[in-house]
Amino acid sequence: DVSHDGTRILIYLKTVTGPRLIVAGIVRHDGVPTGLGPLLDLPVSSAAPIDATWVDASSVAALAATGETDTVISYLVGGSPGEPSSTTDAASLVGGGALDSLRLITDGGQVQQLASIEPLTHS
Repeated sequence: DVSHDGTRILIYLKTVTGPRLIVAGIVRHDGVPTGLGPLLDLPVSSAAPIDATWVDASSVAALAATGETDTVISYLVGGSPGEPSSTTDAASLVGGGALDSLRLITDGGQVQQLASIEPLTHS
């Protein structure tokens, strides 16, 4: 997922050593993307990755599955994660510019607001 301003990319993937949530700058030459800057790994659990999105300019959210429960966690880029929020039947996340604008799309196509996501603070 590319950031709202087009300068960074968010990657949530499975690897042989476990899930990784990565943020990197997009390197451009004459406005054309040519590569990625250094990779910044954010701390994630061992839950199976489903989706990740930009929340705003400095935070992201990740959706993961553990058995019957899906979990959404928000992160300050370069900071610590917020408190997890549990849900079920999650298919994807959609960011909207602020934590209270974050939406969850269910497997059945319903759109839900995640009211229980904790606001992030810089430490």
